[in-house]
Amino acid sequence: MNYRNTYVPDPAPQRVPNQRERPVQKNRPTAKPRRKNNISAGFRGTGRLAFTLVVVASVFIGWLNRHEGYLTPEEGYGYWLGIIGGSLMLFLLIYPLRKRMRLLRGIGPVTFWFRLHMIAGIIGPVLVVFHSNFKFGSLNATIALTSMLLVAFSGLIGRYLYGKLHKGLYGQRAQVREILADATMFKQTFGADLQGVPEISEQMQHYEHRLLKPIHSLLPGIWSMILMRSETKKCQARLKRNAKKSLALRARQGGWSRRELRARIKNANQYLGLYFSALNKAANYQVYVRLFSLWHILHLPLFFFLILAAIVHIIAVHLY
Repeated sequence: MNYRNTYVPDPAPQRVPNQRERPVQKNRPTAKPRRKNNISAGFRGTGRLAFTLVVVASVFIGWLNRHEGYLTPEEGYGYWLGIIGGSLMLFLLIYPLRKRMRLLRGIGPVTFWFRLHMIAGIIGPVLVVFHSNFKFGSLNATIALTSMLLVAFSGLIGRYLYGKLHKGLYGQRAQVREILADATMFKQTFGADLQGVPEISEQMQHYEHRLLKPIHSLLPGIWSMILMRSETKKCQARLKRNAKKSLALRARQGGWSRRELRARIKNANQYLGLYFSALNKAANYQVYVRLFSLWHILHLPLFFFLILAAIVHIIAVHLY
């Protein structure tokens, strides 16, 4: 075969990189998104703190001026505060309906309604308390106000349990494997100097097996969770002392400077604190799961009883 007349395409021209251009790294981590996340988290934390302070200050000022007669439940601003507060309590139904009904998926994300659910669950009871002028009135008013306070207190407990089971305020539920993975990451980051100390490693492994035993019932799990706090502090303090002695011995053998020794001790202490914190969170996870399930069972009947008591109170006020 004759290859002289065969057409061979010219190679594609290669682009010569400019000296001013920097090579693009696909997996190069950037600190800019983390900075934005930190700033947004800071703004959210500041907003929650400001909201809490405003609510507490308003309730405190209202309590001090409850005998002045500025608000009355029967008329004026006091009456409309009760209407608005009761409407906000009914507004709380949107979040569970949005979470369970497919027809309501188009009204917004669940996290948005969860945020409004918590805000309305605080503002609504506060307005109703101002409506009652911090006093118990008739029998139906007393029942309605008491049930509302029980629902509000139950909501605060649920918020606490929710925070123990989820990552962040609106994050997904954390799993034990992910928590233990965080503990392993702490070990790789801060505990490199302790991996070669067999005594500390054996003590940590022994404590880890004790702490992560399965929980078969709720009450023994709660009691174990209470006892483990003090035991964790003692074990952590003992391991910190042992780590300091071991690192001091290695410093003399290796000729470390005092500055390097202090840095290694600081890393070891930081690792032990984070590691034990992750272990306690993993050990208490099943207890909080059962408490959260029990809270769901109790919170829903309380809320429906509140709605019934509010309806009876409204009918009684306008008819009698």
